[in-house]
Amino acid sequence: MVISDSILQSGKVIENQSVNLLKAAQSMFELLDSEATIAEQQFHLTNKSVEAMKKAGLYKMLVPKTIGGIEAEPCRILEVIEEISYAYGSAGWCLLNSVFHSAIVNIFATKTVATEVLANRDVVIAGQLPPKGIAIPEADGYRLSGNYTFGSGISQADYLLCGAVISDRDSLDGNLSRDNLENRIFLVNRNAVRVDRDWQVLGLRGTGSFNFSVSDLYVRADYSFPIDLFNEYARKLYGTVYALENIGLSSLCLTGFALGIARRALHENAEIAKTKKTLHGLVGNSPTFQEKFASAMVKLSAARSYCFEVWDSVTRDIIENGNFLDVEQKTLLRLCLHHSYQVALEVCNFSYITSHRDALRDCPLQRCYRDISSAIQHVSLSNEILQDCGKSLLKLYSPGSEWTMHGLDRF
Repeated sequence: MVISDSILQSGKVIENQSVNLLKAAQSMFELLDSEATIAEQQFHLTNKSVEAMKKAGLYKMLVPKTIGGIEAEPCRILEVIEEISYAYGSAGWCLLNSVFHSAIVNIFATKTVATEVLANRDVVIAGQLPPKGIAIPEADGYRLSGNYTFGSGISQADYLLCGAVISDRDSLDGNLSRDNLENRIFLVNRNAVRVDRDWQVLGLRGTGSFNFSVSDLYVRADYSFPIDLFNEYARKLYGTVYALENIGLSSLCLTGFALGIARRALHENAEIAKTKKTLHGLVGNSPTFQEKFASAMVKLSAARSYCFEVWDSVTRDIIENGNFLDVEQKTLLRLCLHHSYQVALEVCNFSYITSHRDALRDCPLQRCYRDISSAIQHVSLSNEILQDCGKSLLKLYSPGSEWTMHGLDRF
């Protein structure tokens, strides 16, 4: 590979419990890459790809060791998602969603339910956490209804997480306000939902991020949980990866995707430059291309090193020293996330443009370009998030402010 492994593999953390995860992820490159074309055509991952990731234990990365999971350290999770995304972006995106959702189940569900769902199994979990549904109390549970979007990985999922507000039938007048209502997450069986085959998009085509709906589904109360007061849960998870809170874990999983996509784009760009000829000669021999390629590589390498530096520091503080994330640490994690996507977008744009029309046709480089352009639309990557990072770094936030998925808010 033209991109220096010594640069792009820097900052890695080796832990005995999950040392084989990275090797397994790297060994899947040929399979995931070869299955990508089929996945793009059918708009969801192939069963062969999902089964390979299951066999390697990748879906167990954030499942506790006590119930048969791996409970990998953050830097290892970052590496694995990076490698899978390098092989095929949609596979990395589906994996990161399921891994994050499995952590949510472990953190918030009762121990009995978490064990029942996650123990000694390769479980795929999709869904939507924002409260897009309505749940009406009934007996020892709720009646759940709602329409949801972006169910990444739903085609091979075993369970879905569905956010909803708690209401009563008298309030269902068509103008129900979600303000000041209790929000809960519901864990439902994949077979209990209706999936719309509507995922025909620019990028992340193989993620199968179909819309789905739930209609008048009875869910036991213990298969639901609130996530508004996460710090209370985090303190019960002292000294573990789960104490990173949902804001930290989501940032971790999403960051690995951007790093993998950008690295693949540079690799594909370099391969094209070795053989592509224009009226001015071989692309790779152009001093201008060489200069811009070197600049793109060092930007990506610097962004990657910064991400691992921050995550290594947070890991020591939260897991090894048993502390809890403060506003400043959450800011750095969000900053790493946002910066990694901005750099990845720049790298993929450069690689696409300098392919001299090769990437107009379907190829791995085109997929990288399309995938990062789509992934950067994620709610966690808005410009407002970066503005809030600046506010936090300048210590201009109000006392009592806290990070949520949507920004730095005051509580």
